[in-house]
Amino acid sequence: MEDPFSRLLSTVPSSSSSEVASARETFLNINGLVLCHLLWDYLDDHDEMVDFTDRNADLFFKELDKASQIETQKTVLPEEVRPKTVLLTPRIIIEEGEAKLSFKIAEGAARAYIVRNLQNLADAYRRKQPLALSKTSSIDFSRNDFTEESALLYDFIGRRVGEVIDANERIERKNYYSYVRTLSVTSSMDLKGALLDNFYDAWKGKNCEYSDKTNQIKDSSIPVGHRAFQLSLETERVQDAKGVFAGVRVKGLIPVLLSGSGSHRYILNADGLSRVTEEELSAMAPFHSVADASGSFRFQVGLAHLQEFYYRVVPSFLQNPGVDFS
Repeated sequence: MEDPFSRLLSTVPSSSSSEVASARETFLNINGLVLCHLLWDYLDDHDEMVDFTDRNADLFFKELDKASQIETQKTVLPEEVRPKTVLLTPRIIIEEGEAKLSFKIAEGAARAYIVRNLQNLADAYRRKQPLALSKTSSIDFSRNDFTEESALLYDFIGRRVGEVIDANERIERKNYYSYVRTLSVTSSMDLKGALLDNFYDAWKGKNCEYSDKTNQIKDSSIPVGHRAFQLSLETERVQDAKGVFAGVRVKGLIPVLLSGSGSHRYILNADGLSRVTEEELSAMAPFHSVADASGSFRFQVGLAHLQEFYYRVVPSFLQNPGVDFS
């Protein structure tokens, strides 16, 4: 039985010697292209056909691909360098005992604006599009880029936005046939857990804005980085109903701790944001056990424990430069 491919080949006109010479210059003449077309049709209809491509041919095609990639890379124009003029500034705001992290953005020395939607910021930067800051102001990321320092903050923001997008996709896949409320990234983030760890690591050694609405502290600047904790202690005499000495009353204020991931703990107040060491955490534990939500504590030591207090506890206070004991 005649092979259909052989029959098709017989219909392709043969080439003269002059045509062969021309084909060498153009790589494939019209007859060669027709032949290739017929060959692919034949291969599509004969999946069982044995491939006789040898090792040398495989090597030839691999090297051909490499050469093609090199030529393509040569023709790609370098990306236009954008001036690094965009500034990001972190802001920590304490409201009702909760710490929130938000950001301000500005171009050079121009007025800084609060970033109202971090998702929009990430989208505008990724797409190199303008980001509206107000009715009359915007930053065009096709023309401007972040400064090197601000790029660290943007990477932090971008990771957070990506985490939320991934989480929403998982939520939607799990609840494909029902409506569920997804997460969102707006103007601020809760400063706790892994997000607190990541921010601290990204911004350690630098300053950020700080506001505490509860204690009416507005737009101050605090350092991010470790510092020894400070503890203020006061003692006063306690007398019984007859005016006889009965012990001492101890009161003070200890910094409230924020929880990162794992065992990481942080002190946040008007003095700065500091990661607490294991030794500091151990020293603070007895006071935190009796302190209220604001860090204020008060306890009374009677005569039965007075000796232990003065000979065991007080010397440790005096040796600690972070404890102000009076």
